Amino acid sequence: MNEPSDSIQLRILVVDDNEASARTMGWALELFEYDVRLAHDGTTALATALDYRPHVILMDISLPEVSGYELCQVMRTKHEFENTLFIAQTGWGEAEHRRRSADAGFAHHMLKPVDMIKLERILLEYAATLSLVSAA
Repeated sequence: MNEPSDSIQLRILVVDDNEASARTMGWALELFEYDVRLAHDGTTALATALDYRPHVILMDISLPEVSGYELCQVMRTKHEFENTLFIAQTGWGEAEHRRRSADAGFAHHMLKPVDMIKLERILLEYAATLSLVSAA
């Protein structure tokens, strides 16, 4: 089977106000050979995303200025992110939090610490859809 990440190197923006957590996630994703950028607040995340145009945004829900729910909703209104995969990463796992993340536009809701095997599966599946789109 062809590895989707061989044809398209996913650009991933990790948004987390805990800088150590963001760096650790960034390093883990770089081990999978993804191109990673980090942001630690909503304003920086939006500016970075508009410049970087990530395929995937892995976002903490609990951010200082604006919640991840609100930031995802704002980003979802911008055409630059119409094909972006939004993944919530959070310590909040109750049904209400999962519902709110889905309502905000997150495709996945992952609890911290993130299951890297599950995340890699999600990323590979998403990269495969991009390979199909780019080949057309």
